[in-house]
Amino acid sequence: MTVPRLSILLLWIALAARAQYPPPENPEWNRPVEPFRILGNVYYVGASDVSAFLITTPEGHILLDTGFRETAPIIEAGIRKLGFRVEDVRLLLASHAHYDHAGGVAEMKAKTKARFLTNPKEVELFARGDKGDFAIGDKCAC
Repeated sequence: MTVPRLSILLLWIALAARAQYPPPENPEWNRPVEPFRILGNVYYVGASDVSAFLITTPEGHILLDTGFRETAPIIEAGIRKLGFRVEDVRLLLASHAHYDHAGGVAEMKAKTKARFLTNPKEVELFARGDKGDFAIGDKCAC
């Protein structure tokens, strides 16, 4: 089995094991944590169980994942606490279109005016919001 196929298989197993995500307002997933430097110019700015990463560059910063919609203020506070300006985020990326990774995209896009890029295969899912997201049990006929 090739590495990409193994990665996909492991991802599917992890998703199946978590049958359904808790609602975004679940405080256990969305507690503020102290932001910190991971390595070099990469920082953790997410919540307790909802990740978000800031990659800083002289040309502007990159934010990977935005958590829930309710996570956006935690991310903004983390960026500022580390001494960076939210307004300097130039690029928003989402690892995938599930609401616990991308629910805050619209709010962070409005705050930063950053460009949002995603996997072309997930554009339709992002355009629908979280409607049709199998991971939260939405069976809509979108």
